[in-house]
Amino acid sequence: MKCVLIIAIICIYHLRLTVAQFDKTSKQILNISFAASTDELASEKLPNVPNNYDKPIYLTDLFESLNRSSIYILELQHIRNVNVFKNATFEDFSTLTQLSIRKGKIKSFPETLFRGLNHLTRLIISQNELKSLTIDIFADLPELQYLDLSNNQLTHLPDEIFENLFELRFLILTCNKLSSLSRDTFIGLNGLEGLYLDQNNITSLSEGVFPSVAPGMILDLSFNNISSLHERTFSDMDNMAILRLSKTFSSTITNLPHNLFLNLTSLETIEMNDNYFKYLPDDIFHSVLELKRLNLAYNKLTLLNDAIFKKNIKLEELNLEGNQLQHLSKNVFSSLTSLTKLNLASNHLSALDPQIFSQLNALEEISTANNRVNMSGPREENSNLYNCPHVKSIYASNNTIPKIYQDWYVQNEVLIQLDLRYNPIPQTQFNINLKSEKGSILLTSNDLLLFNITHSQPTEVNGQTDFIYILDKNAACDADCACVVYPKYDENKMEIRCQRFDESELEEKLPDHLVKYFSSRYIELILTNCNLTTIHPLQRIFNQINVTKLSLSSNKLTSLDGLPELSKLEILEVHDNQLTNLDAKVLEVLKRSVNLTNITLHNNPWNCDCSLMNFKEFVTSHQNQIWNPNSISCHNQNDIPLLKLPDHKICHLFPLRFVIICTIVAIFGVVAAMTVYLYHEYKNEIKVWMFSHKFSKWLVTEKEIDRDKKYDAFISYSHQDEWFVFTQLIPNLENDDENQYKLCVHYRDWLVGVHIPTQIYRSVAESRRTIIILSPNFLTSYWARKEFQEAYVRAMADRCPRVIIIMLEDIGDRDKLDDELKAYISTNTYLAWGDPLFWKRLRFVLPHKHGASKPSNTDTLLP
Repeated sequence: MKCVLIIAIICIYHLRLTVAQFDKTSKQILNISFAASTDELASEKLPNVPNNYDKPIYLTDLFESLNRSSIYILELQHIRNVNVFKNATFEDFSTLTQLSIRKGKIKSFPETLFRGLNHLTRLIISQNELKSLTIDIFADLPELQYLDLSNNQLTHLPDEIFENLFELRFLILTCNKLSSLSRDTFIGLNGLEGLYLDQNNITSLSEGVFPSVAPGMILDLSFNNISSLHERTFSDMDNMAILRLSKTFSSTITNLPHNLFLNLTSLETIEMNDNYFKYLPDDIFHSVLELKRLNLAYNKLTLLNDAIFKKNIKLEELNLEGNQLQHLSKNVFSSLTSLTKLNLASNHLSALDPQIFSQLNALEEISTANNRVNMSGPREENSNLYNCPHVKSIYASNNTIPKIYQDWYVQNEVLIQLDLRYNPIPQTQFNINLKSEKGSILLTSNDLLLFNITHSQPTEVNGQTDFIYILDKNAACDADCACVVYPKYDENKMEIRCQRFDESELEEKLPDHLVKYFSSRYIELILTNCNLTTIHPLQRIFNQINVTKLSLSSNKLTSLDGLPELSKLEILEVHDNQLTNLDAKVLEVLKRSVNLTNITLHNNPWNCDCSLMNFKEFVTSHQNQIWNPNSISCHNQNDIPLLKLPDHKICHLFPLRFVIICTIVAIFGVVAAMTVYLYHEYKNEIKVWMFSHKFSKWLVTEKEIDRDKKYDAFISYSHQDEWFVFTQLIPNLENDDENQYKLCVHYRDWLVGVHIPTQIYRSVAESRRTIIILSPNFLTSYWARKEFQEAYVRAMADRCPRVIIIMLEDIGDRDKLDDELKAYISTNTYLAWGDPLFWKRLRFVLPHKHGASKPSNTDTLLP
């Protein structure tokens, strides 16, 4: 790719102009960006640009030296001076197909600005300060297909402004200040495939305000304040496929006209979550025969009539989470034979009819979490899901379920996830297994009798050894449950975690007849706090299983003599022991372990003398494998890091010189210790101050592992706290002059139709940080807690501080929190809303970008 860079200073603005030619198409892209500084002076000047900068210079003056007929894409950014435009500015760009004018201070345009752009198909005028548009502004764009006017300050659209845009397919008016629409606003737009009016202040919709549209059309009216709605508002949109009405209506709208969706025979998705509906007409969805996805979550519905879904036999996903439903009749779902996903979580349900799900033969996922139901079926041993053979996920935590029903582990062969946390299940049997190879049962926070795995042998189902396992690793446990097994089916691994017993009890806790069941899997063996002084008792285990992780931390090991060559070993953890040296044979074993990628050796009393030189050589040459090698310190050398200690101080030949040097070091050590103490005591305040004043950016550089992540942060919050996210967090971070953080939020960045657990996983995985907006509302939100758990797991896996907690409100008694959240808060600091240094502290813990205040020459791309 050939690229020519030309820079010129115009008045007080810095103009960056880039012409890029692509060899394959011979098309050119012209990118022009203005900034409010003159940090970089021009090395070359545009021809024909006068040297007298006292007079206004128009873009047309700059364009005179260009071959305008060969430019197909033109991008203009950061224009602060509206005087650069005049009528027909782009008239000579006869081949232009895409024009972008973004991130500026433009409040208006000349009426014939776009004259001559007969082949323009894509026009983006976003992130400016447009307050109004003239009626003929788009009259000369006969081939325009995509028009983006988002993130401006438009309060009104002239009638018939889009009348001549016969080819327009997508119109984006997101994030403006529109309050009303007339019947003539969208005249002529009969081929629209997407109309986005979300995040405005629309208060009313009249009859026929929207035109007839193209098949598959999307209409987004989310986040408005509609208080008046005509029943024939959508009457002409018979081809519409997706209708988004999330948080669209004011609190005065508690019901909808029964004919609102009449004639919408192609509608497949309706999103009406986060409104104030208390009741819906019995026949409101009867004409929407193609409906596949319906979201009614977080309204105030107390009742659903038997006939409300009678005609929706194609419905696949139904979300009723967060309403006030107290009772559901036996037949309310009887017509939904295609339903695959049903969410009834967080209602006021105290009972469900034993036959209520009997017709849902296609059901794959159901959530009844946070109710008071027992999910019993017509027979005592079965649940009310007995006739749903395809269910893969059951989320039923925080209910009154008394036991694990037989149909979940006997009849059902595909069940993968069974979440029964926070139920009064008093006991179960060890040999209850899900038939699915990847099945797991979550039983945290039940009154379970915990089983000692040494007293029972695992049961094989379909050739697969399975376990019911306790995910709460902090659960109270007596001596008989010192070992717990955690299957990791996705990695074909088993984690055996044993702790709190003596070395002499190891054979009893992990007998041979049990170990042999694990021989076909890769094993992560965790033996912490077992008072081990040597690894010789582990030899019989090493001979029978393939160990990929060996954690022997927090024991009393004085040596690793006898460590065998474990060909599959990837992780070795021996920190927090009594190791003073490693034998040469042990070092040779470690060197030959080709799969070993992570070793922990810190917090041991290493004796740094001549006998330790081989160990130091090993640490020096394997720093990429050793976790924080600088934390390995010499116990006999005042805990100086081993790698910072010169060889002659470890193995010295002149004791007198050594004494003299030590004396000098001791003198300076006092000063250094005081300095280190003061820095350690106030290091956060020091770093925050230095970061906020743009000093020492090296303290907060971004890690290589995060450079390819799509977002800087994923914001996890309860919908009841969205006022804080929308009015404080997003404006202050996304419009940050220095970093301009890219945030991931549910309503804007989640993909329609994708399962929520998948959305959560993707959002956390693609973000450098996860910001938790902690409040009492967050603690009552099931999905918000799931988001924290996913972020917590990823942070633990990456060993990086990825979770940022903002304490929005006091959460009361912390002993009632989820164990993971309680543990995290107790061991990590959080940010408090209202702290005078809140924004500085927040920006400090967010990812930092070098050179954020100096824009690069290639930072402007088509959206």
